[in-house]
Parts: sequence; C-alpha cells; structure tokens
Amino acid sequence: MEGTDGNGTISISAQANGGVSTRTAALTVSSFLASRDVLVEQRGGKLTWNEWKKDKIIGRDPSNSQTGPGQSAAGDGVPNLLKYVTGMDPLKPAGSPVSISEKGNRLLMTWPVNEEAVGISLKVEASSNLKDWTESYEVTVPGEFHDVPEIGAGGAERRFLRLAVMLDVPGE
Repeated sequence: MEGTDGNGTISISAQANGGVSTRTAALTVSSFLASRDVLVEQRGGKLTWNEWKKDKIIGRDPSNSQTGPGQSAAGDGVPNLLKYVTGMDPLKPAGSPVSISEKGNRLLMTWPVNEEAVGISLKVEASSNLKDWTESYEVTVPGEFHDVPEIGAGGAERRFLRLAVMLDVPGE
C-alpha cells in the first residue's frame, strides 16, 4: 500500500478466465489500523443471459423493472434478449439491429453477433401476410440467414422474415 493519507493501491493479477463460469476469490487486506475483506469476481469469456442482465441492466439501473427477456429496458420496443444476442446496450434506445436486403432473387437477413452470448437458440420465421408465421428455419451461420424460396418472377410475391431468439434454459 502506498500513501500517507490512508488511501492506497493494491494490484492483483490473474490469468485470463477463458471459461463460461465465474471465478471468485476472497481476500483480506490488512493495515496497521484495520482489516477489510474483499470479494473479487472474474467472469468467464462468455456471459449467460442472467449475468448479462445483472451487469448491463440491473447493475446500471437498479430501479428499472423492464428486465425480462421479452421486455425493453430502454422502452424502445427492442426486446432485451435481442439486445443480448446482438451486443446492443439494453439501456440505450435503438432501432432493430436486424437488416433484410435482397441478394439475387432471395432475401438476406443479417444482424450483429455478440460473441459473449451463450445458452440461446435462433431461428428465422417466414410469412406471406405478417399474420401466419408458418415456416421456420434454424440459423446455422451466426449473423446471417439466406432465405430459401425465390421472390418475384415465379417465386413468392410477398415474403416477410423475423428473427426469433429463445433461451435454451427457459425461465432464466
């Protein structure tokens, strides 16, 4: 410890935690006059939904009651779970991170990928009328989906896609 006014600096170093789980260490810091217990947590390289929610929503805005996966902590209509999957700030209002464009005669859906997100499944649902979502495709390439049927010129006249995000462990 340094300093004469009672304040000091302690440096702790540890190897990177490449796992999913959090490591915890309990330390006791003692000086001539006092002793303090400190709990140090080192998160793994990945964040579960609950860890992300605790860190990104509850830890920054404890009074926010919109913390569920289908709710919107920013009040912008973008579900928290979609912001988790795409790496968006849940407290910052934003538009949809999902983009749809035409590539050849097919629709291409793209979105940013949060490399730290774990425990989720993605699928793309399709409709011709925005009412009946009858087709469903598993996402096999992170961040993009190439639609199956062709559009126009003999293909579907109208085609709508949406990204569905599910927690692998319901209730988290």
